[in-house]
Amino acid sequence: MEYIKATKKQCEDYNSIVSVAEKYDGISTTQWAEVIEIEGLFYIPFNENYPSELVKVASLPIIEEDLNI
Repeated sequence: MEYIKATKKQCEDYNSIVSVAEKYDGISTTQWAEVIEIEGLFYIPFNENYPSELVKVASLPIIEEDLNI
């Protein structure tokens, strides 16, 4: 899965664009995705139906706790 890597505000704005376009009603689904913060950087899953000029990455970075170090 690809992710957008951007500022928190840019990720939130992308989330809003997708959420509104998908007509999420706030009852069963409230938004496209949660913004993910990893070591001070922000990510949100990329939806191929909603292109973006923002930087895309192939996956989230691995952090030490994920490796059980």
